[in-house]
Amino acid sequence: MNPADRQPKPEGQDDMTTHDDDRPGDDGSRGAAPTPLVRSRRHRLRTAAGITGLAALLGAGAYATTSRIVGDGDTETRDVTAVGQPAQRATGPAEPTVSSSAPTPGAGGSAPSTGSATGAAQPVNPPAAEPTESKSVRQQIVEAREKAAKDGIRVQRARTPAPDVAAPVGEVTEATEPFQDNGTLRTISARYDLTGQRELLWIANEGKKVGDARCTQKFQFSNNTTPRERPTMLLCWRTSQDKSVMVLAVTPEGRPDARDAVAKLDTRWRAMG
Repeated sequence: MNPADRQPKPEGQDDMTTHDDDRPGDDGSRGAAPTPLVRSRRHRLRTAAGITGLAALLGAGAYATTSRIVGDGDTETRDVTAVGQPAQRATGPAEPTVSSSAPTPGAGGSAPSTGSATGAAQPVNPPAAEPTESKSVRQQIVEAREKAAKDGIRVQRARTPAPDVAAPVGEVTEATEPFQDNGTLRTISARYDLTGQRELLWIANEGKKVGDARCTQKFQFSNNTTPRERPTMLLCWRTSQDKSVMVLAVTPEGRPDARDAVAKLDTRWRAMG
């Protein structure tokens, strides 16, 4: 193509990067329906906004647990320490890339090619940063806690396991998926008894029997707060000495269906053998 035939690029417009598809207008049709990625991103923002106020009042300990329900459609396995917190993951620099070209045989012998071979690692441009919201969830929590303090609202600390509850060290698997009414369902499982640990610290009663599990909507997030029923939140659990599964359902509005939640719990329970 003749360079003169190229259309000038609109001022301020850069070449598309791998992250530009986060914007709904990138498909070339203004006003088009949001892509599934955009809808998933908006869904995460709605869920994150819902937990920000809760985590702000509960403090850092509760943030570590409530933030787990923000993710959507992910599955991960974490090693937990004796106090039940996820172990930190080590990160390292990206592997350097080496570019080289092989010599090209010429007539009457092997002659070096016009290409160059480089033995040293070439500098690699860092990947473009993924577009983020103007404020992270953690920043919003800090600001919300500061505002609460100014308004005279006492910040509550999350409940911790009783001294006689020894949290075994092992793997905890978590998976998040969409649930009814644009909500989320978090499935937490481990091959040991999670009674009195993690989200099971929140339950404020013995719950109601639903199949082989128990479910509750009454929670106590701090020792010095009054237990309250949360209409849009549901926790179901089933534990034994050898394995535990619990599901935490959160919906923007309406009560989460306990039978649907327990069905997800049972699926995971059977899969664990």
